[in-house]
Amino acid sequence: MKFIYPEFLLALLAVSIPIIIHLFNFRKYKKVFFTNVKFLREVVEETTNRSRLKHLLILASRVLAITFLVLAFAQPYLPTNENQKQIKSNAVSILLDNSFSMSGSSEQGPLIEVGKQYCYGILNSFEESDRFQFALNDGGSGNTRFSHKGSIEEAIGNSHMSFVSEDLKGEISRMTQAVNEREEDGKKVFVVSDFQKSGFGLSADDFDTSVSYHLIPLQPNSAANVYIDSVWFESPVRKIGVPDELFFRVQNASETTYESFPVKLHINGQQKAMTNINLVANGSKMGSMSYTLYEPGLKMGSVSLEDFPITFDNELFFSYSLKEKIPLLVINPKDTSKIFSALFGNDPNFSLVQTSTNEVTSTDINLADLIILNGLNDWSSGISNELIGAISSGKRLMIFPGEDINLNTFNSLLLSLESSQFVSLDTQRIGVSQVNYNSEIFANTFNSTSDRQDLPKVFKHYKSKTRTLENLEVILSLDNGDNLLVESSFKKGKTYVWTSSLSESWSNLSKHALFVVGVYQAATLISSSSDLYSVIGENAFTKIQMDNFKTETVVLKSEQTEFIPEIRKAGNLIELWFYDNLKSAGQYQIVADEKILGCVSVNYSRKESVINPLGEEGLADFVAQNELSNVFVHTDDFDTISNSIHRISEGKKLWELMLYLALLMLLFEILLIKFWKE
Repeated sequence: MKFIYPEFLLALLAVSIPIIIHLFNFRKYKKVFFTNVKFLREVVEETTNRSRLKHLLILASRVLAITFLVLAFAQPYLPTNENQKQIKSNAVSILLDNSFSMSGSSEQGPLIEVGKQYCYGILNSFEESDRFQFALNDGGSGNTRFSHKGSIEEAIGNSHMSFVSEDLKGEISRMTQAVNEREEDGKKVFVVSDFQKSGFGLSADDFDTSVSYHLIPLQPNSAANVYIDSVWFESPVRKIGVPDELFFRVQNASETTYESFPVKLHINGQQKAMTNINLVANGSKMGSMSYTLYEPGLKMGSVSLEDFPITFDNELFFSYSLKEKIPLLVINPKDTSKIFSALFGNDPNFSLVQTSTNEVTSTDINLADLIILNGLNDWSSGISNELIGAISSGKRLMIFPGEDINLNTFNSLLLSLESSQFVSLDTQRIGVSQVNYNSEIFANTFNSTSDRQDLPKVFKHYKSKTRTLENLEVILSLDNGDNLLVESSFKKGKTYVWTSSLSESWSNLSKHALFVVGVYQAATLISSSSDLYSVIGENAFTKIQMDNFKTETVVLKSEQTEFIPEIRKAGNLIELWFYDNLKSAGQYQIVADEKILGCVSVNYSRKESVINPLGEEGLADFVAQNELSNVFVHTDDFDTISNSIHRISEGKKLWELMLYLALLMLLFEILLIKFWKE
């Protein structure tokens, strides 16, 4: 037992007063004469014994009454731990979890609203003179400065759900630092959360021994949740009038098995397909929906389902552009190539532009989806820089070397694009020995058994140096082990390097089906090179083609909001930097001069989709296993949380008990005097 005001214990000297009165009782007795002394002596002895007992009880009640009264003023308490001490002022930091997992429901209502009530209860547990900090685990919102109760109450009331979810480790570190910088002698940190296992990540080292930590776990009624995990196209080609098949995956994070669960597909606001799937408990299901589009343009789609109470992951947005014609650029040494004119000139699906190194512009390069360097020996560094920028933004490059190339020019570009590099010329007549029919430009195009009987012949080729990189894939190999065609990835784009020229004195490639199919596939694959969607917070910008419009008029617009992005020029492209302005999932159209240039489809992270709270027992086990004497787990309701906080912060106060005992002793004395007759 400890005392808040131990100096009051000096008042215990007052117990000497009734003792002195008892010892020096100067009461005068009156003499009465009796004739029979024997009987008088017996009566006197009996009366004296009873009187002595009565006086001793009265003395004891007075001594105890004074003792209990003095103890009441000294305010004794039973500490919750050995290091606990009474404090006069507090610096209190409160963290409310506002991540999407807090949208679940408990018996008292939505978890986020229950959490607010706990925060109010915490405030009411302290004095007006204490100072408070309120924070949300979304990276800094809330009232991060220490202030009075009224300001914190307003911040609590204004808090809402957020797609950002920081780990508790970082949040507690910031809160600990904040209270330690305060002058108040009491340092307290409160965390109100459902304590998801995925974001817990705490250890004993994260808790400062000079700070008192209070964990308030919220438990949802059900951890069940069904959500759209991802969508994709297996075929990389999107064409007008050709059926598309969109694949999706649904996760069932629950103990319930669902049959005929409906999933819907919408394109530009119209429902295009719907399917029913069966979901096993705690499993996933992949499905697909087919649809056909007959008009070119921007396509904004979504795959959705209905599931409650957690709804932020019920819909996944995506978008892509369906072009009427695929733009191709062929850069020749001088003249137009008859090979590519014959291949693409009369095809209504393509828009072919042929030019030379002296006439090509950055606009030509950035407008094309596939860029072909045909028979070039050399080019300027400016063209190399434009090509690098175009490939990094999602374009594709195909290279057919000339007959007398500048190795430095070629290898400088190929090195920048992380592709294979040319070494020397080989004039050996040789044939193709291996074809990678699993590569994306040959997949599902040939019957490999019959095509192996007639493979291209090469009369001259450049030996290439292929580094051991994950982004490189050999598609065609020659009999001597040299490479004929190598594919490499660079950022969002790809490069295809042929080691032989299309000249008839070098090979018969121009007349072979492998060449025709390979170039055609590389051109059509470009239509899906851009990402279908992104996750909020992962990408800070996007690139678009810069046409003849004023960049100051560019806005990103959704149904709920619009904002002006930061614009940076990158060659003939512009970068739209939106930073943290994308706060809601959905479709954000890129608009300039009232013209829609593109779309950014963003979705919430699925990190919070699997509801797996640590719970009261899990937190208690964590505290016990790490022997954290300054970490407390509260299990009280929000209307009784103040009592729990007082009990832990101040210990069990005994002054009221001492006061009641003092009054009881005085009552006992009164009863003795009144009813014990001598």
